[in-house]
Amino acid sequence: APSIGDDQSQHRLLSDVWRLSHPHRVTTVETRATTHHDDSTTSWPLELIPGQITRHVLSFHGKDSNDVEKERMCVQDVRVRISMEHSCPSAMEYIALAGPRTRSGSVDGFDFLPPQSYHYEVQLYVSSADNLRSPCHPETLNLSFSDHEPESILSRSRIPTHGDFRPASGLAARFRGIHFDDDGPWELSIAQRSPTQSENITGTLLDWQLILDVTPCEAKAKWKRLPSPPASFAPRRLHSSVAVGDSLFVSGGFGRVNGSGADRPLDDLWRLDSDSDSDFVSFIELRASPRDKTMTMYGQVALLGPFGLLGYGGVRSRGPRSQGKDLWLWNIFEKEWMSVPVEHGGDAAAPLVNDKIPYGRYLSSIGLLDSDTLRQIYNIDGPWPMAMTFGGDGAFLHNGYNDDYGFMTNSLFDDVWILSAGAIATNSSVQNQRRRDHCRWRQLPTSTSFRIWNDTCGWNSAATRGICRWDEILIRAWCLEQYQSFYLS
Repeated sequence: APSIGDDQSQHRLLSDVWRLSHPHRVTTVETRATTHHDDSTTSWPLELIPGQITRHVLSFHGKDSNDVEKERMCVQDVRVRISMEHSCPSAMEYIALAGPRTRSGSVDGFDFLPPQSYHYEVQLYVSSADNLRSPCHPETLNLSFSDHEPESILSRSRIPTHGDFRPASGLAARFRGIHFDDDGPWELSIAQRSPTQSENITGTLLDWQLILDVTPCEAKAKWKRLPSPPASFAPRRLHSSVAVGDSLFVSGGFGRVNGSGADRPLDDLWRLDSDSDSDFVSFIELRASPRDKTMTMYGQVALLGPFGLLGYGGVRSRGPRSQGKDLWLWNIFEKEWMSVPVEHGGDAAAPLVNDKIPYGRYLSSIGLLDSDTLRQIYNIDGPWPMAMTFGGDGAFLHNGYNDDYGFMTNSLFDDVWILSAGAIATNSSVQNQRRRDHCRWRQLPTSTSFRIWNDTCGWNSAATRGICRWDEILIRAWCLEQYQSFYLS
């Protein structure tokens, strides 16, 4: 978007909506035997044959195309759930899972395995010799296997009837990195010993479910354009945009009403609801509280972090056009702004020549950091988060430059600064306890705050639309720990 002082006739305001995918995003896909087994000739439930290995194959073929994006995805994690009835569970020798035969590699993205390694196989359960000789008792078994469970299935002397367990061998160690192919077969094998003359062993596989976490084989961010907003949503710049859950709240900015005339401040408030698994976006105009934002600065950046809302920089919207270089903190509980003391240093006679504080600016970027490496490099004490700011416009006054604002617009910075938040992160344990108490109450479905949110900022056509306050949006994002930066203007 153009800076203050640009020729307003030369720029075009936009209202398009884009989604940037996480380069290491994880998508969960699942399939189960009772709803999606490949062999149409197999009767279901599946009979387990004594003295043999009973196998059943599942794939993800035919799943909704939105389940996995159309790019090369690789398996990151595997979970298996099995349900069966058995007259003699101790007769089961092992339960195993075999996966597809391809792994991402160096030859055109894949490394094909030799025929003898057609499947990667993991032993989910392996019986002991003592268990195989145990007496028979009919049982219904409901077992879940995941590498993240604290208890191993091998810790049990007999096969358990229910519970969540770590498999006999690692799922992720075997399957992580294999290419996810919705046609690739995943095979469950259940081996049973032969019955003695006095035994009548019967078993039935009632269902089994396979759950995969998949991630891009090559980490790449990806832009995707989403449906455009309605005509009543004015194209704009310098607006505030805050994410809360799966919604994006857009407030104010500068735009042209009905697409014509000069830019003017906007005072509307919109909520964009999106579904990360589809391209659906809904645009809902909310009732905004007038004069809800108290900081009257153009291009001021804000950082919502554990300590509250930190405001930096900007250009005053009224009076002398002085550049902002101060830090302001909005107290979540008191709902008021307070100045943050900053170590200035430098020469008092030449305040702009200073290597301990950035020049005043607006339209800079700011982000939250938590890096032990940077603390060591820059000798920063304390465990609290840090903020990093980059660039911006100095908006230096230039008397010979006659424009609507009296500023040069090419006084751009390319410097990077790190702010230690020690002065605003003290008493963090007290702050965290207050957060837990405050946010727990706000998110209770029976609380007054929860009801008010649904009637205002979370309003839909089924509720009475009340006035949505900007501070309520910030507090809800803070309670959800959705730390983010945005323009506060």
